[in-house]
Amino acid sequence: MKKAANASPGMGVADHNNSTYLELQRKKVHRYVIFKIDEKKKEVVVEKTGGLVESYDDFTVSLPNLRLEATWGEVVDGGVEAKV
Repeated sequence: MKKAANASPGMGVADHNNSTYLELQRKKVHRYVIFKIDEKKKEVVVEKTGGLVESYDDFTVSLPNLRLEATWGEVVDGGVEAKV
């Protein structure tokens, strides 16, 4: 897995993340994507993708229960974006 350059020293972003993000933004393949930091690999990874039939409520349920880990997600719903 190749790591892309980023602004955070020592933390990589897997190539798979870039393609998943583009699928969300441009191709509208996913309703949402949740990313997290994998401390062992020292990189950002996709934790979960939501199917097109899933709702914002499904997205919020999929979020971790206030873990202390760095986690974030992005939702595209009818052209409106929400970042958590």
